[in-house]
Amino acid sequence: MPTDVIDVASANGHESEGSDMLGVAGAEQRPAFTAEGQPLTDREVEILGLVARGFRNKQIADELHLSLRTVETHLAHAFAKLKVETRTQALLRAAARGLLVFPMIF
Repeated sequence: MPTDVIDVASANGHESEGSDMLGVAGAEQRPAFTAEGQPLTDREVEILGLVARGFRNKQIADELHLSLRTVETHLAHAFAKLKVETRTQALLRAAARGLLVFPMIF
């Protein structure tokens, strides 16, 4: 597991709450390239991190002060770059590529 993991909420200037932590791997090493060489933007990774925390598109829009359409566009771009069709597939592919780090639960 990478040592340079930051909490998504902290990256957005918010305090995290214990088990709510989800990291974005190597945030300072952007762009994060997909297997096909297309980079995911910082915002696409940030939005995927919020999806992983259970946020719905409207909640993501409210949290990041974006329009719902903008969130949907970022997700559509991320899905295309990751070559997936669902949120679950996107999270699994992003985690497999080291873009998202899930906490170990004991």
